[in-house]
Amino acid sequence: MAGTVSILYGIISTLARMPQALPGLVRRVAGSRIESATQRTEDGIRHGRWSFLSFFKRLEMLKIWGRTNSVNVQKVLWCCDELALPYERIDAGMQFGRNKEPAYLSMNPNGQIPTIEDGDFVLWESNSILRYLAMEYGASGSLYPQDSKARARVDRWLDWSLSTLQPADKPVFWGMVRTPAEQRDMAALQTAADAAGKLWLIVDAHLKGRNFIEGDAFSLADIVLGAFCRRFIDMDGLHKPATPQLQRWYESLQERPAFQRHIAPALS
Repeated sequence: MAGTVSILYGIISTLARMPQALPGLVRRVAGSRIESATQRTEDGIRHGRWSFLSFFKRLEMLKIWGRTNSVNVQKVLWCCDELALPYERIDAGMQFGRNKEPAYLSMNPNGQIPTIEDGDFVLWESNSILRYLAMEYGASGSLYPQDSKARARVDRWLDWSLSTLQPADKPVFWGMVRTPAEQRDMAALQTAADAAGKLWLIVDAHLKGRNFIEGDAFSLADIVLGAFCRRFIDMDGLHKPATPQLQRWYESLQERPAFQRHIAPALS
């Protein structure tokens, strides 16, 4: 098996330097919207993260619709990098438009981002996308555990992030990042930040004695909460509670290349 993987990796490496040899995946690597696709393809094969079946599926590249400054898109991009999964990203939403056009609405009637196309399979809702990618391309890894109890513990944080955390995060983020300074109601924003801070205290207490959200294994829960935590911990101009365990965990996430690439850039 190792010899076969090595041969296949050699073929991919050669084709990556000969774009005309493969009309699908490798030729499109030269396009401006392909995000290091060939390197992630090589990494996925070399480190055994993909089966041969999933590799051949990748010849029709995963498409991700959404702008890079959306936290929900960032979660999906981070997950793809952790899986060494190549993709084509297409700007959509806010200044880029597209998400209200009939063609997009035929994929996602909500007109929201992200939406993915994986061959003829279309999926919207960011946390559902994360689950699908982890099950389809990382079933043997820790991102989304196979054990039912471990998976349920991860799921609760994904659900909590949508039902509880995101509604508390949104007014703070929009008020401090997407509202001109002269138009900000700082008293209202501090009230909103206090409410968000109480939620992060829950995470801080949970992290005591844990390296990651669920024990010693990095999972989808870390991706989802880590993306939102970036918007809380690094937000200046508001009082926030002390969260030493949260800070320790967050600093460990900052060391991950996928975090540095997709989450660390300036908020906008």
